[in-house]
Amino acid sequence: MSGMHSPLAVMGGRMTATALAAATLNDPANANIEANAYQQAQSILMTPANATSSDLYSDYKKSRENYINRLTYGFSQTGDKTKPMVVPKGAEVLLKTRFPYLDETQRRWVLYSTGIQSGYPLLDDSEGWGRLDLFSAVNGYGAFNQNVTVDMDASHGGFEKQDEWKNDITGVGSLTKEGTGQLDLQGNNTYTGGTLILGGTLEADNEYAFGTGNVRNYGGTINVNAKGGLEIEGNFNQIQNSLTNLNMDSQSDILNISGRANLDGTLTINLTNGYIPTDGAVIAKYYHLASGSKFDEVVVKGLPSGYKTMTIYKNDQLLLKIIKPNKQTTK
Repeated sequence: MSGMHSPLAVMGGRMTATALAAATLNDPANANIEANAYQQAQSILMTPANATSSDLYSDYKKSRENYINRLTYGFSQTGDKTKPMVVPKGAEVLLKTRFPYLDETQRRWVLYSTGIQSGYPLLDDSEGWGRLDLFSAVNGYGAFNQNVTVDMDASHGGFEKQDEWKNDITGVGSLTKEGTGQLDLQGNNTYTGGTLILGGTLEADNEYAFGTGNVRNYGGTINVNAKGGLEIEGNFNQIQNSLTNLNMDSQSDILNISGRANLDGTLTINLTNGYIPTDGAVIAKYYHLASGSKFDEVVVKGLPSGYKTMTIYKNDQLLLKIIKPNKQTTK
């Protein structure tokens, strides 16, 4: 009568459409159509040559705020705020092509850990469609409620070759990285179960990307690409044939290990933006260094020609000695 829909009508329409989309994708009769659409997206939409338009949603924080506002339309939580999240039956199919390296159960946990709080008008339906936050869900787990293993096959391309999780991850579980692909953690994470790298690359794009537990590199690669380096609030253990890449453009970009360090394998220090450490600069701090422990090799990249380096292991820190080339004078 007024020529518009009420907010509650729009919210109900979203819930119904989401449920219908999941039902359509779960219908075996549509399997070929779904597979063809996925292949087209891989070959066309994810080809760099076709990515010519500007990204209107590059501001993650603003985009998430806008999405949450459209979920709730600014209504306050007038109902019970303590109801546990319910993931609708079959809803995990909505994340199937977004997370091809996760199984159905894992995708349900992603939806569970990113759902919005209860108590908003209309959204506390018994099946759970109202509380799905798909914007947050496509940015990875919101919590590790159990131990999580991620196995990415880079040969498959797309998100299995490289992916990024932007959410702040909480929880008591751990993260194990397997396979050959690369996973970038961008959140300010507080999960407590520890981090294990068995294969591929796990990148820290945030100082606290690896949570608060122990970090073990058992045959993979760690990329530290965070301003301020990497905070490891437990023990750090790296074995032979493992690699840590530490990107540095200031003296604060170090490995800061609260527990014991047991070092092996290779450490590569990539100096960027013209940064040259002072002689004796700290590369890593730790509470205690395991007896006889040191990296097999420390490689420093980005120094001017003629510079050489040495590493000095102390009981509580690793230092980098910078040896400048000799200056020749003429009379």
